[in-house]
Amino acid sequence: MGAGALAVTALGGGLIACTSGGSPTPTPPSGGAGAGAELEAPMLAERVKAGSLPPLAERLPEVPMVQELFGGPGPYGGTIRAAQTTALQEQLNTMYGTYGLLEWNMLGTDGVPSLAETFEANEDNTVFTITLRKGLKWSDGEDLTNGDVLFALQDVIQHKTLNPTPPTWLRNTDGSDPQVEEVDGSIVVTFANPFALFRKYLYMPFLGPQTIKPKHYLSAFHPDYTDKDEVAAKAKKGGFDTWDQAFIARDNAWLNPDRPTAAAYVLKTAATGQTGTAEYERNPYYHKTDPDGRQLPYIDRVQAQVLEPDTLNLRAAGGQLDLQGLSLSFSSTGLLQESAQSKGYRVLRWKPASSQLNIFPNLSHKDEAVREIFQQLDFRAALSHAINRDELNTQLLGSIGTYRQFCPGPGDDYYVEGAGERFLEFDVARANALLDGLGLDQRDGDGTRLRPDGEPLDFVVIFVEANATAQVSDVLEYVANAWQQIGVKLTLKAVDNTLYYQLLPANDYDFIQYSGHMVDWDMEPIWFTPTSTQFRAAPAYADWLLTGGESGLRPTPEFEQLWTLWNELVQAPTDEERISVGQQITRQWDEQVYVLGLIDIPFRPIVVNSSLQNVRDDAEALLVFFHGFDGATHPEQLYYAS
Repeated sequence: MGAGALAVTALGGGLIACTSGGSPTPTPPSGGAGAGAELEAPMLAERVKAGSLPPLAERLPEVPMVQELFGGPGPYGGTIRAAQTTALQEQLNTMYGTYGLLEWNMLGTDGVPSLAETFEANEDNTVFTITLRKGLKWSDGEDLTNGDVLFALQDVIQHKTLNPTPPTWLRNTDGSDPQVEEVDGSIVVTFANPFALFRKYLYMPFLGPQTIKPKHYLSAFHPDYTDKDEVAAKAKKGGFDTWDQAFIARDNAWLNPDRPTAAAYVLKTAATGQTGTAEYERNPYYHKTDPDGRQLPYIDRVQAQVLEPDTLNLRAAGGQLDLQGLSLSFSSTGLLQESAQSKGYRVLRWKPASSQLNIFPNLSHKDEAVREIFQQLDFRAALSHAINRDELNTQLLGSIGTYRQFCPGPGDDYYVEGAGERFLEFDVARANALLDGLGLDQRDGDGTRLRPDGEPLDFVVIFVEANATAQVSDVLEYVANAWQQIGVKLTLKAVDNTLYYQLLPANDYDFIQYSGHMVDWDMEPIWFTPTSTQFRAAPAYADWLLTGGESGLRPTPEFEQLWTLWNELVQAPTDEERISVGQQITRQWDEQVYVLGLIDIPFRPIVVNSSLQNVRDDAEALLVFFHGFDGATHPEQLYYAS
């Protein structure tokens, strides 16, 4: 195989060896207690016996993917009860209804082939060759082939009506489409420039289903395959104005039970409204087995409830959810631990990848006078020195929290030792001296400092209250009181998500609060590079760069440098060069402290039914959508103890 190849290899009957270290280490087959000799679930064996389902040998690929286990093999059966807080988003589907050409390995440190049997990259990461396993099936029994990959990439992702702007993961640096073709039985994707990140994108649970779609089902709603009038009539009958709206709806695996899937679980009933319940059932044609050759998943069904946040936390505390980390509030940890033994569950602690509360000054502020002040490093340093983070940690988190400035953190490819530690000391005298040194030494009658134009340093911070971490308003009230002591006024303004995401690209705010991703941020580069108008540090600069100067504000040289570095990163011909460029971005953020880190929640609670086995229990498990939320524990290999 060529450079950068991923392939299934024989290793004691398992998948690729996990050599990256960490804990826990997946174990080889052990004939664990409760595991039976049967190779398929009893509910499927009954269907085979009744003649309504083909035998297992006809449902598995020629070379199944052998899934490593966090503990050992287990018996078939049972239902997982889980929940999320909105019927419209697909978080639970990202856990239980995802599939892909590649996927994360057991510890989430690298990728392995999944539906693909092999994946190769050439020396400069411009050409990627993907070979599917032979004999794959969709959940309705239809063959899963290269045609489904070509359909997904060419006829959906690269279709200008369905996707007017191609996604970052499937476009050349000039915005054009990479070449996608079938060559000698494999799919070959050729980019105009090196793109070392392409492979990592394919690990993402939320992206996997975008790379391979059931052509035999979806082509009936696509005008390139079905008569345009017929497609339009179907759209109208379904209540849609255009064919593309209808196509997207039919392709929604969270809301459309008719859409075939290659995931471990098949949606049988969709959730409707804010109090609905989605029902999943095992996929008879799933392509994975355990190390003993027994088809996965072990558990038969998933019940996915849509609950209000408070109700979700109460259900978890009452032992009515079997595996739940998504949307559980950090503040509920004490209650969860108190009830655990009596309600039959245990509480694990996973690492949140986006739990730090930060405050972002708008460095592309509409008001030039404010913009000039915000762009002064000494101003940001003064604001940071005014915050007593030790006291904040004690008052709000009982001293178990941590803190650092907002920049790529430990565990990220681009982390630099010691980054994020500037200006963290509580030093009011230093803060005042820095502000005085900027010429902000005059105050009004209330003690608020005055700008050079005579206007007060009076600002507003917008935020969305959330209880998944600490109470945001409590943290910001503390910051407002601290800044008042140095003559800077801060008013809190809570908004809903809709308004929040209107104000952001409109560049209409002074400060904005958000957590942000400090690990795997290259999958969503808006946190550290001006690649979207949702770049919270300076959205108007991103707007200018994205539109070629047609709108927004021309960025300062340092933000143009971030733009340049990002483009160098995505075009890096090797991972080594990519990481080197990424670390330049880290160093710039470390030196400039564009965003103030406030306090970091050390863990997120995960409720696990006491009988549920093979659940990842190490502190390195990431509760983040890049890893599929609770799906980081690979639900297909979970089982209930007998």
